[in-house]
Amino acid sequence: MTNIYACRDQDACAGVGGTWRDFHTECPPGAGECPPPIADGGGGGSCEPGCSVQNSYNCRTEDECESIGGTYEGRNMHLPPGDYPPPPPSMFCNVTLARCDLETFVGTCAASTAGGHESWQLCEADCGRFITQNYQRCQREPPAGMTSSQFTEQFGPIVQMCNTVNSDPQLERCASTSLEAVATMQRVCCDDDADCAANNGVPTRCTGDCADAFIPYFETCGPQLMIHDDSSALAAFYSVCTDSGSGDMQDPKLCHDNSGNSPWVAAEFRSGCSVWVKYIDSKTHETSDFVRLVGVGDPMVSTAQLLDVSKDICGKLNMVKRFAEDFSGILALSGLDEGKTVPLTVNEPATGNRVVHATNSGANRDAVKTQWQAAYDANVFNPDRCPENMYGR
Repeated sequence: MTNIYACRDQDACAGVGGTWRDFHTECPPGAGECPPPIADGGGGGSCEPGCSVQNSYNCRTEDECESIGGTYEGRNMHLPPGDYPPPPPSMFCNVTLARCDLETFVGTCAASTAGGHESWQLCEADCGRFITQNYQRCQREPPAGMTSSQFTEQFGPIVQMCNTVNSDPQLERCASTSLEAVATMQRVCCDDDADCAANNGVPTRCTGDCADAFIPYFETCGPQLMIHDDSSALAAFYSVCTDSGSGDMQDPKLCHDNSGNSPWVAAEFRSGCSVWVKYIDSKTHETSDFVRLVGVGDPMVSTAQLLDVSKDICGKLNMVKRFAEDFSGILALSGLDEGKTVPLTVNEPATGNRVVHATNSGANRDAVKTQWQAAYDANVFNPDRCPENMYGR
């Protein structure tokens, strides 16, 4: 929908819920006599957002305007004084005081749910946008046949959910890309999966190209989706991709099957196989300078042991990446509990070893994910040598 003006034909326009306007066959209101259509039916056109409360300027007729609860009115043009006849009023759809019509709400959301959108995905569809934009106005003056409390009970949870989505940058990014992810999931993962259609469009296997396409998305977004709706198609597929089925805490899939959080905002892998991190103190909320990471947890598990786990289970080629970006998985593989804060034992040149409590969040993970590779040098910190020679081992 954000690229609706790139739709070059009527089918593509309809696919995103737009309205196709043929050149030479439709004229704006008040334009007078329209030019005749091109003889061969060509001449092109443009795709515009459909008539809606948020796009009332695209309501070109009285019927369209009234269908969204607006009033089709004339607006006089303000011209400098002069001796000439006044121009005819310019017609527009006034939605300022549009009535709150239940059929409009239901019709808008029916189109969204028919498109396969579920739960939080409605927030990125017309349904969620329409409800959140009109909620307060219609709460004061609810649709005919509904009390204010009934309206609040029916639509309040959707508004609360969408406000949560829009206020969380990571969740908002996940939601905004979810529709594309669903389409990709069904295109890449359902071609050879006979059970896919029978499983409400959710693939039953996550291997090969399908896993390659979705593991990165699920690493960041899967846990977020599960928190807000564990019944959606993407959340169900997240379970397929990450469920080992064996219950083995040493299963390599746990390298991905994690909450997507990180207890540091930056990581550097330096000589001597040492790991240096920046963290946000959970009490002061201040970001530290780089400090050497000695261990994690209480009782402490050493950095060398954690690197061993990453190397042995997640693979030597992925050791550094998993340690930097997927530390929730390393914690799970090491049997360490994870919470909103994580105790870190760090070494500071002035004070020596001390235990700090770092925030542990998806925002931290996003930060370190975009940072660590720029500073990483395989000639300085090489998985072939680490952590065997770490701390003199």
